[in-house]
Amino acid sequence: MRGCTVEEQNEFGTRQGSFDGIIVGKSVSVGDGIHEGIWEDANVVVSDEMTGGGINGIRSNDENKWTKLSSSTILLSSSSTDGIRPIGKKAGEWILVIYVVFSLLAGCKELFVRLQKRLHR
Repeated sequence: MRGCTVEEQNEFGTRQGSFDGIIVGKSVSVGDGIHEGIWEDANVVVSDEMTGGGINGIRSNDENKWTKLSSSTILLSSSSTDGIRPIGKKAGEWILVIYVVFSLLAGCKELFVRLQKRLHR
């Protein structure tokens, strides 16, 4: 297995898709033993036969490179300094939102119960 050459990519085009993975340092894993790789910055020099030079992305073990072309989706990374959020932070944000929503619902219920008691005195 190997990545596509520039000529092959020009001839056959590229595929678009996405996946969720786990990031540890610069290593990226989907957990299936196939989609594994490392985060490769745009400034990494690659040989002329390799695609994806000059673009941030994930270099898979077969030397293909998954890059963010254009979308509103944020890639996950271990570094939040370049606009890419860590998976733990994203999970934490969702947990906080769920906690706040349930807390507000519980507070509204308690307010309703106290108003009902006061009206029935």
